[in-house]
Amino acid sequence: MEIITAKNGLKVPVVKGTPLHSRIDPSKESLHFLSDQDKNKILIVVGLGFAYHLLEAQKSGQKIIVIEPDTSLISFFQKEGLENLKKITVLSGSFHEISRYLETDIPWQDMKEVVIKAHQPSLRIRPELYQPYLDFLKNWQEKKLLNLITDAAFGVLWIKNLLKNLLRPLSFPVFSNKNQSPALIIGSGSSLTETLPFIQDNQNQFILIAIPQVLKILKQYQIQPDLVVMVDSGYANRFYLEEMNVPLLTYLNSSALSIKYWKGPVYFMNSLLPFDQLLIPEFPPIPVSGSAANTVIEIASLLSSQIILTGFDFSFVHNLYHYQGNPLENELIYLSDKKYPLDQKQFQWVYPDS
Repeated sequence: MEIITAKNGLKVPVVKGTPLHSRIDPSKESLHFLSDQDKNKILIVVGLGFAYHLLEAQKSGQKIIVIEPDTSLISFFQKEGLENLKKITVLSGSFHEISRYLETDIPWQDMKEVVIKAHQPSLRIRPELYQPYLDFLKNWQEKKLLNLITDAAFGVLWIKNLLKNLLRPLSFPVFSNKNQSPALIIGSGSSLTETLPFIQDNQNQFILIAIPQVLKILKQYQIQPDLVVMVDSGYANRFYLEEMNVPLLTYLNSSALSIKYWKGPVYFMNSLLPFDQLLIPEFPPIPVSGSAANTVIEIASLLSSQIILTGFDFSFVHNLYHYQGNPLENELIYLSDKKYPLDQKQFQWVYPDS
């Protein structure tokens, strides 16, 4: 790396024979770096250069965080860069270290205000160095926005469920030695109807684990699961209530209404979320995630060394979210359409001005 002087006297770093800023007037780069929509946002930029592209954002008091993996470039910047630009927060290190800093520095409710941009000369000259950080940040932002949507939709409901469920006597499941029979996990995807006759004829050969969404159709086929796992907290569970005297494994923040009217024994698991860690740390730890499949597979792995999935399509089959006749299917179709589907509604909530 070398340092040259632009015509207006500013220092410019040169990498692989290419300047990272203009040779004439680097300060003008900041006039076009941000769009009008980017202004007044929380700015995360991959690529430091000598930060001339950030002059306007820095002058306006915009919150700026720069990710620069090249520590030698940071050292040159601290020595040769403009004094006022040296106040910008510059991060370097592993993805984990950067993520930990961002988690602390950016409140979750401000995630809608985060804009991620790349310093194009840095990216163009050394894509192998900068592109992985850009990809990491975009994935990080996507997950955080998904969490934000989930919290907005379910946060209050989780707390209500938790408070109601704490009024119940709390029991936890005991997972002993693994069974010789395979565990068959039954999901609510459209393909389930194709396997129901087989399950009906062979149900005694499996440990049947079901989610609430399939209880009505299992009852129609005279199939009784060995246990039911409920992750959902929402009111939609009211569609699925069935009188089945089998164990229910669930979480404190799951549907209090379903738990209240469940005919069989109810067992709670530790989701490893902060509330559960505080209130029921001794209960068996079964992490919760965005998909019930992850939770049910974790439980099944404690019961059997053989696990079979059915009805977990992870896609839209025959243009259906769930199996034909699922009570919630018409509700979801009513709320969604090709021009303005559910995911677009969620995106609009996150980015109302787009």
